[in-house]
Amino acid sequence: MKKIFGVSLIALALAGCGQQKIEPPEQQPQTTVVQNTAKACYEPMGIQAEQLLLNMDAGLKATGASSVIRDQNIKADGCGYQINMMMDFGLVQVHIDEQQQVLSLGAGYENGADVIGNTKKAFAAMQVLGSLFGSGKIMETEVGKKVLETATQILNTSANSNSASQSFEYGGNLYTVTKEGTAMVFVVRKQP
Repeated sequence: MKKIFGVSLIALALAGCGQQKIEPPEQQPQTTVVQNTAKACYEPMGIQAEQLLLNMDAGLKATGASSVIRDQNIKADGCGYQINMMMDFGLVQVHIDEQQQVLSLGAGYENGADVIGNTKKAFAAMQVLGSLFGSGKIMETEVGKKVLETATQILNTSANSNSASQSFEYGGNLYTVTKEGTAMVFVVRKQP
């Protein structure tokens, strides 16, 4: 599961290509830190963390996937907070600002030898992305079909190289699908 977390961080970095993160010196006053880090923060996606989590719970249950959070941690950063939740299928990472607006959302899982198990984990991870729009089944939407199509392309592409990443824009959001080794990660954030 540590690999999923690492790959999710890589995927978030890839999703932010073109953006430069500015690290302020430690000695500067707090007002300067806020001004500098605001340049590297993603735009809010128009949903509060609480509503996202309610949507995620209902959406996962509607698709027959587990919504159990086995472990979680919250870390403060220059843009707000990063919430990591270990679920039965894999990792969910939500990045929020100080007002609890969602800045980015990621979900990942580890592929194993069980093809049916891998498929269930993949659909659960993709369903998490649908939480941005409500609790409906993401695979019944255009964006869900595009995420699935991209994931299929990534799996085919990575067969020889064991890693691949691809992004697409939909509805003002940037979606990135990344495979690194056995880890598969889906990330969405506001298109800059």
